[in-house]
Amino acid sequence: MKQSGFSLVELMVVVAILGIISAIAYPSYLKHVQSGHRLDAQRIMLEQSHLLERSYSRNGEYPATFSISSSRTYDFSYQRGEDQADAYVMTATPKA
Repeated sequence: MKQSGFSLVELMVVVAILGIISAIAYPSYLKHVQSGHRLDAQRIMLEQSHLLERSYSRNGEYPATFSISSSRTYDFSYQRGEDQADAYVMTATPKA
């Protein structure tokens, strides 16, 4: 009589192969996700810089304070130039 099924060795080989594949694929997936988050942060900063440029066109200077909404993965900050009102620095810091 013939028995059907898998032996323990066959199952262990499959588990080992899946482990190797996931060890290779998971870091690549994480890099892809980080790249997507980075692109979102760049998009937000670009939108905010357009708003700042519009404000500069109307008022002749950048605002002293400017609120930038943070995203799920990045915190944003804005700082106008200390001795000049025609420069600013916007930074995006990744959240842990």
